[in-house]
Amino acid sequence: MNERQSYPNNDENDTLLFDTLQDYVLEHYPNPLRIGCLDRQTLEEFVSGPENLDLADPKYLHVFKCAECTRDLMALRQSRQITDVPQLPSALLPVIHSGGRRWMIWAWTLAFGCVLLVIGLGWRSQLRSARKEEQAVSEVLDLSQSGGLRGSRAPSPGEYSLPRKLIDLRLTLPYYSPPGTYRVSVTTDRQATSVKAEGRAVANAQGAETRLSVRLDLRPLAPGAYYLVTTHEADSVSYSYLLKLN
Repeated sequence: MNERQSYPNNDENDTLLFDTLQDYVLEHYPNPLRIGCLDRQTLEEFVSGPENLDLADPKYLHVFKCAECTRDLMALRQSRQITDVPQLPSALLPVIHSGGRRWMIWAWTLAFGCVLLVIGLGWRSQLRSARKEEQAVSEVLDLSQSGGLRGSRAPSPGEYSLPRKLIDLRLTLPYYSPPGTYRVSVTTDRQATSVKAEGRAVANAQGAETRLSVRLDLRPLAPGAYYLVTTHEADSVSYSYLLKLN
């Protein structure tokens, strides 16, 4: 028996839309082995009370790709007599009265939400990829003459500046700074308790000079005054410098 019917005329309740959708699923998504099908209780809940289901779960989209579940839902709707109508906007009441299609309303809402989620995740992924692909800008700071000050003491009077970009920073530390691993932080306080950007690098000493290269992502930061803090990880000694981000 051919379960599909012809609906030459639509009505105010979008009968053609819903029936066309059902016909499409019945024709294009046969599932004779009932792979991934929802259980009988869940299908009955789709018809009688979809608001009781956690429709944020994508598993309910299975009904849009399963002729067997769609066929079961059609039979359940036909056999059920609607005895009560929830308090819904008047625009939705004719749909419920005319066909008992509340499950369709909820399912379409879920599907639309999933589409928005996919679009949002795709956009965020593209944004992250674009940021990763952005070429870093080379910057050089020479702190050798500044005599940066340790820990909580007042920072040195000189002020340095950096652009709010992804930067590869080549840093010359104060004379006779020890080699080793350093944390280079951009903070809002000289004690480095509020770190906004940070990188680690190994410094090498040549004579009196100690240099390192570190990548810092300063793009998310707002323009303004900060501190550039260098910390030698072996002895936890920190030096702070006034820094302006442009």
